[in-house]
Amino acid sequence: MKLKQNLGPTDGLIRAVLGIGLFVIANFVVEGVADGILELLGAILILTAVIGYSPVYALFKISTRKPDQS
Repeated sequence: MKLKQNLGPTDGLIRAVLGIGLFVIANFVVEGVADGILELLGAILILTAVIGYSPVYALFKISTRKPDQS
């Protein structure tokens, strides 16, 4: 099954930066359960940025990717 990319470059960049920020906060600021939750959220944001696909966007039929980008 091929996933149709639905994230534009700006959206992907924002997700990547936020994901890295969450990892930094998780490792240097918080401890305990919050640490694991922030790392998981950061990993999800980074993964969606790298593959260019957001399942939540697909669920609501949202795309920030221009039609001519493949």
